[in-house]
Amino acid sequence: MLRSIDSYLLSPHVRYRLISNGYTTVEDIAHNPVEEICEDTGLFKEEALDVLMNVTADNEDSGRNVLSSNTAFQLLQQESLYLTTTCHKLDDVLGGGIPLMKLVEICGSPGIGKTQMSLQLCINSQLPKQYGGLDGEAMLIDTEGSFVVERLIDIASAAINFLSLQDPKIQNISMDNMLKNVHVRQCKDYSELLAVITLLPEFLREHSKIRLIVIDSISFHFRYGFDKNYSLRTRLLCGMAQSLIKLASEYNIAVVVTNQMTTKIIGPNKSHLIPSLGESWGHMCTIRIILYWKENKRWAVLLKSPWREEAIIQFQITTAGIRDTENCSVPTKRELSSPDTANQLKKSKM
Repeated sequence: MLRSIDSYLLSPHVRYRLISNGYTTVEDIAHNPVEEICEDTGLFKEEALDVLMNVTADNEDSGRNVLSSNTAFQLLQQESLYLTTTCHKLDDVLGGGIPLMKLVEICGSPGIGKTQMSLQLCINSQLPKQYGGLDGEAMLIDTEGSFVVERLIDIASAAINFLSLQDPKIQNISMDNMLKNVHVRQCKDYSELLAVITLLPEFLREHSKIRLIVIDSISFHFRYGFDKNYSLRTRLLCGMAQSLIKLASEYNIAVVVTNQMTTKIIGPNKSHLIPSLGESWGHMCTIRIILYWKENKRWAVLLKSPWREEAIIQFQITTAGIRDTENCSVPTKRELSSPDTANQLKKSKM
């Protein structure tokens, strides 16, 4: 039996708009684009997105046993896989690579390598597990229009060459397969991004081999256009983060988002860069990595992790993708305080 819209806790105004325009069941809401719902009912995008997110979440949870649980040993087994970044020193700092079932944020200024990292992870997710991959597929949600398929081909070519040298008999590794296994969705505004995230569970059920979701970037459509209504922006961001964390946990996948940097004024003629979207968003992510420039070199600092200490490593971007730098050692604890950017980020307590 189809669940009625009347059974949900919606405001009288929203309920009237939906039912009077033919949206009477869950299926009527879940299978229509947000823009179409707004056009039919006269609701604002934010109202339609709230309805879509609440209805979808309640529908997924219906019939489940709220007391179901996993043992600590089962969780240990599920979290034993990591996705390599192809930068071995960064993998070491992270404890093995990008973890599954966690929300990982990669921040940095334009040109530092966030999109390059995103493309690298999409290719790495297809590698066999013995080479640091997940033997699966990836979904890339592009909000900035920065996806370039030619660059993805460069990184994929390097991965194919590596695998052919390691195991000439390996099968199903070709350029066509590599490209087919990266599902790309472009979002032109924040409402479209929220709608895509809301409908991801259905997409993941249809594409069960997806083991990685990347959003590049999470902040692009949220930095402007809210007319200083920051409470609305925070509410939408928190709901989106909760949805991504839930997806990572329930589907045992890796979720990575990139974020831009913004300037924070800390006194007269004094400022520094911090990740965008504010402190509330910063608390949502399990792991936060900051990429930055120092002396014309690229550095990555692990700023937030529940099980790894803060550390800084140097990396480079080559034609083949993200790589270690030659003669680059992991800094000691004392050296952690040397880069100015790292000091500023720690003091800001993001």
